[in-house]
Amino acid sequence: MSLLQNTLLFFGSAGIIAWLIRSIIKSYLDKDLEAYKAKLKQETIRFSKLYGTRAEVIAKLYSKLANLKEDISMCYVKNSGKTNKEIILKANNRLSDVNKFYSENKLYFTKKQCMLVENMIISCRKVNFSESAKYLKSQGDDISTKEEENILDKNVTEEMIFGMIHPIMEQLEKDFREILGIE
Repeated sequence: MSLLQNTLLFFGSAGIIAWLIRSIIKSYLDKDLEAYKAKLKQETIRFSKLYGTRAEVIAKLYSKLANLKEDISMCYVKNSGKTNKEIILKANNRLSDVNKFYSENKLYFTKKQCMLVENMIISCRKVNFSESAKYLKSQGDDISTKEEENILDKNVTEEMIFGMIHPIMEQLEKDFREILGIE
């Protein structure tokens, strides 16, 4: 064979071998890519459901806190049509509802959210608010207006509303918007 034929045979064989190696590698990578795409799709579906549930839980806690905030602030509105006893008992029931809901759904909240909610619940229990409801409940209808006014400490309530509940609600708003991608 001549030099030209040997050169053509060499480059032809090398081209066929290169094409074969490329085909084998491409086939292997395509299989890996398809497996990765399937796994990614499965994870995306799983996390989208998780984020959807998390958004629902945050929205529900926000709503419960708004109701609690309103009920606590109503303790100091005169002529609301309800007695302080009714209002305090309602607010205490809301606090229990917030605590129960939070405890059942704690996994969906960030550490910062947990810290804020837990501090608020602990503080609400330390102040007169929770004890006031127990006291009023134990007194039946025999409590006087003066005793009701002594039980209610406006400064403590305003501190609870604006110092504790409001920051939790702001954090929930921020995190909810972040989940939705609108901030």
